[in-house]
Amino acid sequence: MAGDTIEKRKASKGELRYRCTIREHKGEAVVYRESHTLGRQSDAKGWGMPMVAMSEREGLPNPPSPSTNSSRATVPILPSAQP
Repeated sequence: MAGDTIEKRKASKGELRYRCTIREHKGEAVVYRESHTLGRQSDAKGWGMPMVAMSEREGLPNPPSPSTNSSRATVPILPSAQP
């Protein structure tokens, strides 16, 4: 099941920013996480709610290709192997 959270953060210049994080769980393990930081709380909600609905409707989005040169690339979190 997917869910989202919004966290209020203070930027280095003192302005408020809102980070919305969506997570997909399989049991206790987080299998997908993506976040986006926006200037208004309403924008963060507007980004997060459709992303959660889309992931529940269509499944997990494809992670970006390894050639993506972004420091904020989305990486799926795989459950740890149990012995």
